[in-house]
Amino acid sequence: MAITKYLAATAAAVATVSATVCSIDASSTTTMTAATAVSAVIQCSTFSGNIALSTGVSSGGVLSLDGIQEVTGELSYIGDHNVTSISASQLEKTGSLVLGDLPVLSSLTMGALNEVTDTLNFTGLGTIQTLTFGTPGVETVGDLIIVNTHLINLVGLDKISKIKSYTVNSNPLLANIELDVKTIDSLMIGANDVAQNGLSTSFPNLQTASNITIQNATVVSLPALINTTGTLGLYGNDFKSFSAPNLTSTGGLVFNNNNEMTNLSMPKLTTLSGTDSPFVIANNTKLETIDGFPKLQSVSGGVTVEGVFTNFSLPALANVQGAMNVQTSEDFDCTPIYNYASDQVVQGAVSCNSSDSSAAASGTTGGTLATNTGSGSTASSTSSSGKSAAGALSVDSSLVFCGVSLAAIILALF
Repeated sequence: MAITKYLAATAAAVATVSATVCSIDASSTTTMTAATAVSAVIQCSTFSGNIALSTGVSSGGVLSLDGIQEVTGELSYIGDHNVTSISASQLEKTGSLVLGDLPVLSSLTMGALNEVTDTLNFTGLGTIQTLTFGTPGVETVGDLIIVNTHLINLVGLDKISKIKSYTVNSNPLLANIELDVKTIDSLMIGANDVAQNGLSTSFPNLQTASNITIQNATVVSLPALINTTGTLGLYGNDFKSFSAPNLTSTGGLVFNNNNEMTNLSMPKLTTLSGTDSPFVIANNTKLETIDGFPKLQSVSGGVTVEGVFTNFSLPALANVQGAMNVQTSEDFDCTPIYNYASDQVVQGAVSCNSSDSSAAASGTTGGTLATNTGSGSTASSTSSSGKSAAGALSVDSSLVFCGVSLAAIILALF
């Protein structure tokens, strides 16, 4: 009888351990600090809950999670400076996969992994250069974050077809990024390939996005892009030409410090429709002609164009809700810019500066300002003949006689 009770109690204990290993509260985390704990959990085909792996779980720098097929919560491994190899060859799906501060990790094998529901985050992986994933690899991800790694490519993560956000930043050896999705919320590429060998980025099927930010690339390809609800921003890139041939509307547009760019084209763009959406083209030191927006009609924010251009035109522009600021170090006729104010196209202040010496001497450039008001527009620019662009007599109101301005005197005569 005593033996029977002992065996029953032992069986119950084993069942409890088994249940604890394979299923915990969804908001709870099982923290593993020893290899024996890992040996127990990999007996489960599915683990319900979160698993946090810590220093001590690897054996001789090798961690094997072979056997487990799904983790419903987060699988994380952070801060082990000794692990060199991780294998989870049967893992197909996990809620999140977080690997961080694993400086000597050189091998990651997850040949069956296809779906990461929430977040895939690889940060601080200072040795590993390639991922050993299967074919096609991961196809579904919530948020992808690859930061501060030594990966030279993203094979295994390049066939993703469904994703919310994609952040790839500070990976000094990464030379190629390709993503095969049609829609995305946020796309952020920055500070990769610091060796300056040339980062190529390609998004051949991307049609809609919320925000797109790309930095330090020599190739940016967005041939199918139709719409962004937020800002499309390209900063500090080295490409010579950029075209978004199918883009029709965006929440904002910023091109800044792309110092090799000589051509910029968006032939179908009609609207910048975001709240206070900016239109900014600035500090692109080789961009001499800005005429690649033939259909742009409406900007709900302001327009800022600064650089070395001699030609800037927006022939279809009909409405700018904010201000317009145009500055160039080269010869440029500001008259068309002032006309945006007199024609009430621009609702805010309009300013234009260029190096045109004859115009600057006569006052048509060099800090002039035109402002639309509710009753019309005013402009302080004048031609060399002393008349404004509209042909009316222009008077320097700073001249004062006996405390009365010359402008006031002349007005009194009429």
